[in-house]
Amino acid sequence: MTTADDVFDESFDNIGQLGLTEIPFTESPVDLESETLQRIFTGRTDELRQVFNLFQSRERRRILVYGRLGIGKSAFMLEVLSVLRRKRPQMLTTYISLPKDLDLATTALIALAREMDDDEWAQQQLNQMGIPIKNAAKERSIEFSGGTPLFGGKASAKDLPITKPQYPTVSLDTLLERAQAKYPKGILIAIDDLDKQNPSVIRQLMHDAQGMLKGRAWFMLTGHPAGMPGDLLTSERGLFDLQLELKELDQPTTYRMLINYLSSARLDNDCTDPEDPRCVLPFLPETAKRFCEVSLGQWH
Repeated sequence: MTTADDVFDESFDNIGQLGLTEIPFTESPVDLESETLQRIFTGRTDELRQVFNLFQSRERRRILVYGRLGIGKSAFMLEVLSVLRRKRPQMLTTYISLPKDLDLATTALIALAREMDDDEWAQQQLNQMGIPIKNAAKERSIEFSGGTPLFGGKASAKDLPITKPQYPTVSLDTLLERAQAKYPKGILIAIDDLDKQNPSVIRQLMHDAQGMLKGRAWFMLTGHPAGMPGDLLTSERGLFDLQLELKELDQPTTYRMLINYLSSARLDNDCTDPEDPRCVLPFLPETAKRFCEVSLGQWH
């Protein structure tokens, strides 16, 4: 009688017979380890050059990356962050996907505070918003001069009310000031999936965030063009120093990406030469090229 364990083993063996440790493909690059993403990421040289050229400036810049669903906006953003973490260790880089019904200042505040786990004030901001912190804060007492919290004495921190920040932009600016003392090369706040909201909501979010975007930090945002108000994609508003559209990759680049995906999950085949049929196993080269054509919308 076949058991659930037998079915699992059979499924695992089937993947192994294909020469893979796991199915390597994913729709969400956020789920990948940084080293894996670095290995898989392919192309976008011109786009990367445009972005990294901005980072040679002393001025803080604002970057908007936009393109259709599945074009690779999140992967592009994460690759930029990965490079900066290696090349600019004195720069603090943060990442967050825009939560629903949250303004950009509070979103940026959460992203920054999460990366400043050794800053007590930053962790207090998360705690007040009811967000779990990396290092649970020790119970602290606030000293008073007398016998009760009202007329003196001590009040435990856990007895204090938990409230969301009333002035998230001010709190963010305060936190950025604290971060700048430790990171002389600056702070980059990357906010992904701006298009989770409808265009009218995004328009209001951007209007409310104009002061924040022109403040102490670098900002990098992503969105879908169908969900972005048209005036955000022009220079008239002056919100972004670079509006970068990601377009379809060509077939050779997509083929190389397929090779990299498969190579990241190989058992004993590290072939990455596009001219070697082994590089796309368990697929035949003709089948692999067909897959790439489909991904480009070139199927006939």
